[in-house]
Amino acid sequence: MSKKSGYLQRLSAVQYARDTLVRNHMRTLVLDIVTITLGKMGLSKEQVAEFRDLFMETEAEFCEEVRDDFYGNKDPRIVYAKERIDRALREVVPDEMFLPFDERYRGGLKL
Repeated sequence: MSKKSGYLQRLSAVQYARDTLVRNHMRTLVLDIVTITLGKMGLSKEQVAEFRDLFMETEAEFCEEVRDDFYGNKDPRIVYAKERIDRALREVVPDEMFLPFDERYRGGLKL
């Protein structure tokens, strides 16, 4: 296995930092939008705060699941993680609203 040059290592570090920043911004934006929506639905500030805590806990759980499957199981298709996410989602959405992971992430949301 060849070693990366210093330049490629720095480039990789810069790309990783940029990707992390974008992920964090998108996570914050999604959480902000969902939080505002819950407030518009009439949830109290305490319920919204409880939701945010649970959201962050759930996000960490499923992101870890994806990382473990991808890196730990060496599965770039994350088959196990996708099934776990689908199973959990099926428990909370109506049948007519559910789409399997691969369809959801192709932009095929049922709106």
